[in-house]
Amino acid sequence: MTTIPVLVYGRHMTDAADNKSWHRYRDAMTASTKLTQQDDNEEALRLLDDSIAMAISENENQWVLTLSHHPAVISNFLGNLSRVKLNRRLASLLINLQIEQSRYLSLMEQSLR
Repeated sequence: MTTIPVLVYGRHMTDAADNKSWHRYRDAMTASTKLTQQDDNEEALRLLDDSIAMAISENENQWVLTLSHHPAVISNFLGNLSRVKLNRRLASLLINLQIEQSRYLSLMEQSLR
């Protein structure tokens, strides 16, 4: 019997809302991949843009980061380097935001001691 490794997206989900968003964003990545395989690259990018916008509005920073890499890969394949830079910049800004949030929370914890 062969064991097949499973790739797990995102963090461990504990409640129904997190589980629902996990499925929604995972499905968006899967659908965009299928669209790209069908040569419908612009629709794949639109789908990812919409998903990124939704993740931003829901403060799903980890999903914004994860989703923003997919259009960069598609755009790189298409030779759209300005789009690649845009998506990589978005991911970089989000990482920096998460670092600053972590620092802020650490300082707040220290001040409460």
